[in-house]
Amino acid sequence: MAIQTPQSTDKLNSPDHSLSHRVIANDDSAPEQAIVVDSTGNIGIGTTEPATPLQITSTSAGSMSFPVTLNSNSTDDNTGVAFAFSPSTNAATYKGAIGFARTTTWARGKMYLMVDGTADANNADVSDAKLTVEYTGNVGVGTTSPTNLLSLGGNSARVFWMERHTTANTAGNNLTVQAGGATAAATDKAGGDLILTPGTATGSGTASIHFQVPTAGASGETDRAPATHLTIGNGGDTFWTTSGSGLPYGEISVNGNAGATTLDTQNTWVQFAGFDTDGVSNLTTPDHTNDHITITKTGVYMITASVSFSGGASETYEIQVQKNNGATGMTNVHTERKLGANGDIGSTSLSGLVSLTAADTIELWIRGTDATPENATLKDVTLSLVMVGG
Repeated sequence: MAIQTPQSTDKLNSPDHSLSHRVIANDDSAPEQAIVVDSTGNIGIGTTEPATPLQITSTSAGSMSFPVTLNSNSTDDNTGVAFAFSPSTNAATYKGAIGFARTTTWARGKMYLMVDGTADANNADVSDAKLTVEYTGNVGVGTTSPTNLLSLGGNSARVFWMERHTTANTAGNNLTVQAGGATAAATDKAGGDLILTPGTATGSGTASIHFQVPTAGASGETDRAPATHLTIGNGGDTFWTTSGSGLPYGEISVNGNAGATTLDTQNTWVQFAGFDTDGVSNLTTPDHTNDHITITKTGVYMITASVSFSGGASETYEIQVQKNNGATGMTNVHTERKLGANGDIGSTSLSGLVSLTAADTIELWIRGTDATPENATLKDVTLSLVMVGG
């Protein structure tokens, strides 16, 4: 290599302060501009018109170009090289860096994005890595040892978060997580499962999956923060949150009732009016005083009832769930029972799916089908429902 004769130009202040620049070329070859320093101090490599303090231009069309390389003479593992950034007047302190360190053979290793957030004179290093990319393709956020395609550091709780829309008066955008599909045009091939997995527990410990959605409130601009409405945990048990939301259910019952229900006319329904206990409930209103349960949320409900009763010898009775004070009978929640010749105590149960609307009530009704029905005494009775669909 040889430094050729200064060329007359407005580039590179030569030692004699004339506006000229020096050209680096191979010995015995024609001068070729390789490094240019213009009158503003910009340095150009591969260009004669540097637009920034350092501009490196490579003419590599159609392929990846590597105009800058950093090398280390060591072959030891954990040897690394990095670019450091110090956007302040104190050039000796840098809080950001991008580096690569060898971790195994053939110079394979990890790429680090390092950011030191501490207000002190210490420089950023690998312990400050916020993002790590291994030669395996694994990416670590908050960890320098990712074991999966995307690994988060486990020393603190983490949140995947989609920022709010920044356009005024605009709804938020969807976030979709989707498993992989089968090969296009493949025959009878299943798609990939979507698996939600909580953390590994030890000993008697457990872990849960919580599903959160916001609950609607009054019209306006008040934020409605998402809250947990469904929890799956403790070995697979499912829990619905019941603070004004979650799964609607309710129950009324009586145990040991001695009062008879009067049945004067054949095939005439009479409401059972002997309930004395309101059971557990959510988004329904059990009311044993009025012997019904009121619905507050429209949907499909599973209704069940169990009854033990006595009446006339060889008498036949029908029991049915009806709604809105007997306005509508639910023929699919119905049973019929004939008592023995000795007037024994019979037991029966009934259940079915019913579509109900908010403000509907459900009750238990009974009738005798014989020509002159005898009264029936419903001793132990439970009427319950639970919402199973919207």
